[in-house]
This record gives sequence, structure tokens and C-alpha cells, in this order.
Amino acid sequence: MTANSMAIELEGLSKVFGRRKRRVQAVNNISLKVERGQVFGFLGPNGAGKTTTIRMLLTLIFPTQGQVRVLGQSPYVARDVLKRVGAVVETPVFYNYLTGRQNLEVLARTSGTNQPARIEALLKQVNLGERAGQRVATYSLGMRQRLALAAALIEDPDLVIFDEPTNGMDPAGIQEMRGFIRELVDVQGKTVFLSSHLLSEVEQVCDRVAIIHRGELKREGSVAELLDGSSRVRIEAAPLDRAQVILGEGWKLTPYEDHLLLEAKRADVPAIVRRLNETGIDVFHVAAERSSLEDYFLSVTQGETV
Repeated sequence: MTANSMAIELEGLSKVFGRRKRRVQAVNNISLKVERGQVFGFLGPNGAGKTTTIRMLLTLIFPTQGQVRVLGQSPYVARDVLKRVGAVVETPVFYNYLTGRQNLEVLARTSGTNQPARIEALLKQVNLGERAGQRVATYSLGMRQRLALAAALIEDPDLVIFDEPTNGMDPAGIQEMRGFIRELVDVQGKTVFLSSHLLSEVEQVCDRVAIIHRGELKREGSVAELLDGSSRVRIEAAPLDRAQVILGEGWKLTPYEDHLLLEAKRADVPAIVRRLNETGIDVFHVAAERSSLEDYFLSVTQGETV
């Protein structure tokens, strides 16, 4: 991987708020690389440092230490690189007395890229075409979120940063947004960096993810890589107490009333069955279960939810 292939590079990034007794280490020595042409998920419990990191990426706040590079350049030095970045951070704010279309026109004129045809195409793309002529004051939170996504794409950026892009959307809207995000990458060739609390959605839409916890980077990799090492095997056998003793010597397990749940991979199943058969234990059912991203996340963050 070359520097030019990177959409985002963080090196030893840290952010401290306050001093002395009020000192808070929001982000602690994060190093991370996001290659271009993928959907990258940035996950963590509330207060983990996700939004603080995103704000440093966009130069909205300055790091206490460390380096940030966006599309191969430091946004703190080469400010023009941010013109190639579209972002939705926290709650989107618009002029309530203007229509959705008029809000996008204001933003387009401000950036010097007013193209009416592109604005109409974006409104249609985020499914606001029929409501574009209504004042934003009448929009739901989900509709405002859609308008914010259109606003982030006005200048046709190479990198799009979404902080909770599905906030306020119903299940149908979330599914639609998933397809929209994949289209940005698979069809339009952009890179998407997103944070989200909907782990099942992240699992379906992201190519790679990073988990941040209490300001520190805990895990990073493709979804498949992370979950491959956290698979489980469910076993129904009798007598169950003897099976627990025998399998507990080789695998970490959790006993339940009618089955055992082992932290093991699918490839371990033959060895598990052989060991039980050799000791005269009857095996009634064995099934490999792939852990979900939510299960993995909870194990990494010691049970803290997003």
C-alpha cells in the first residue's frame, strides 16, 4: 500500500481536553490507515472518542499531538484538500425557513459549484425529490439526515465522512441508506468513513472496521477477519456434565441447561466430536455459529454498548 492509496492516515493521534484535575484524554495515541475505495466503519461506545477523531480529521479541532493525513496531505497545511471531502458530523443544521432545494442551492453557491442539475439528481438520489420544495421546518430527523447526505455530496468529493448516517431513519430508510453507501463506493469509486451505533448495519455495509474504546484503538481489520476468530460451536450431548469437563480441558466454554457453547472454529468440530465419542459421550447436535459483529464488539469493550 502506497501513501497515494490511502484516504485517511492517523499517526499517534491524541486529544486532551482541560487541564490538571479537569484533564480528559478523549483520544489516546490512535494510529490508523484507511485505504481508498472501501466503506470503513469506526465503532465505539458513547464517549469513546469517535466524533472527536472525526472532528480532528476535518480540522474542526486541533490534535494535542500526532499527525493527520487526508488523501495523502495534511489538512492543517494543505487546506484545499478538504474540498475533496464531504462530511456529515453530529446533528445536521439547515435554514428552517428555506426549502430543502434552497438549502442545497445556498451551499452550492457558497462553494462556487452551483449546478442545478446536480442538486436535483442528489435530491432524487437521497429520496427527497418529492419533498424538495417544502420548508426544512417540516422535515423529520430522518429527512434532515437525507438532506445532509445530499449536502455532503454537492462538490462530488473523493472521501465522504458520515457520523451516524442513519440517525432518525426507519428500517426501510436504513436499508435504503445501506444501498446508497455501497453505491458511493462500488459504482462511484468514493471512500466512505462512517461511525454508527447500528452494528448489524455496519456488518452488512462495511469492508473494514476499527473499534475504539475509551479513546484507544482496540481492534482493526476486515469484518470477516475479526469474526473468523470469534466463532462458536453449539453442542448438545449426554451426559452434559461429563462433556463439559472433557471439552473444558481444550476449549473455553459456557454451559447452559441443555447445551454447551464453545469458543471454537468450524475447523475444530471434527476434533470435538472425536473427543466426545472416544469418552463414550452421546452427541445429538453440533453446529458452528458465526459470531455477529455485535457479539465481537461487546467482547472487545467488556460489555459496553454503542
